[in-house]
Amino acid sequence: MRSIIDGKKVAVIAAISIIFLGTLVSVVLMNGTEEDDLAVKTSADRPVDITDELTTTLIEQELRSAWFDPTRDDLTEPGKPAEWDGIVAKMREAINGREWSLAANYVAALEDMLPNPMPDEYPWNLDTKESFQSARAELLFFAGQTDYSEEICKSVSKRLESEESYWGGSYAVEDAEMLLARISARRGDYSEALELLDKSANASWSGCGNCEEGEEIWNSPIKQVWQAALLPKADAVRALQSIRLGDILLTESSLNGDTTDWQRDHAWAEASFALAEIAIREGDEARARHFLEQAASSNIESCEARKLAIVWLPLYATSAEVSLTPQ
Repeated sequence: MRSIIDGKKVAVIAAISIIFLGTLVSVVLMNGTEEDDLAVKTSADRPVDITDELTTTLIEQELRSAWFDPTRDDLTEPGKPAEWDGIVAKMREAINGREWSLAANYVAALEDMLPNPMPDEYPWNLDTKESFQSARAELLFFAGQTDYSEEICKSVSKRLESEESYWGGSYAVEDAEMLLARISARRGDYSEALELLDKSANASWSGCGNCEEGEEIWNSPIKQVWQAALLPKADAVRALQSIRLGDILLTESSLNGDTTDWQRDHAWAEASFALAEIAIREGDEARARHFLEQAASSNIESCEARKLAIVWLPLYATSAEVSLTPQ
């Protein structure tokens, strides 16, 4: 349920640029020197409170719509295979044990059990199989198999780009494009990440005004963070720290209530994760761990920055001998 980023984006980008110019001056005046701005601990930090539980993986979303609830007598599709629940249990055990590649293998096994041909009625979609593939790609990304994950996502998008798998587009493509955006951000290519973020937002439409507005509210902090990360490194760090202090452009919410605090919390987590990614690319393990701890402490359970920080945090221990590349 992603809403389309509309013509406001030009104004948003321009306003962000103005904010950044102002905050670059204000932050230097507040902290004194550029070295202070680049320090690990800042006033934007929050108490570290991390849970290892991951309940918002894409596969968990897909499991909610795979096979009908047998307690509902108004649904007459064939029941799920006898092996289904056992494979799901093993997959969840692998995820809890952080065995991402093994979990991805179990998702592949679940894909093979899906109906063929796919029913074109609730709760199935014609792209349900592709949605499982996007979910498998996410687990492979967790495992550090970035190229394989990217290959799957591009295949999903290409296969479905010329057809509507259900009214309003494809959630499978939406998930695939968003994962591709995360992969680009991981590599430091924020220009491509922003393009893919827009493609993800435009990949589906539920027809719900609340959902469309909610999607814009959801994507706006990510967009602003990645715009900040596009700046030269020192400027990007200061701009991201400013975002962590709450300096963002708020998206108007007329259908979803007051989302001011939520938008700032989301932006804080995304900016923390972006700072961690900058540190990772530079091989600065201490800073990487610090900002991963911050992002992983987000109180927004569904926040992707929180999820990815929880996944990668154990790879960045205090020892310099620990590899900076997910295995």
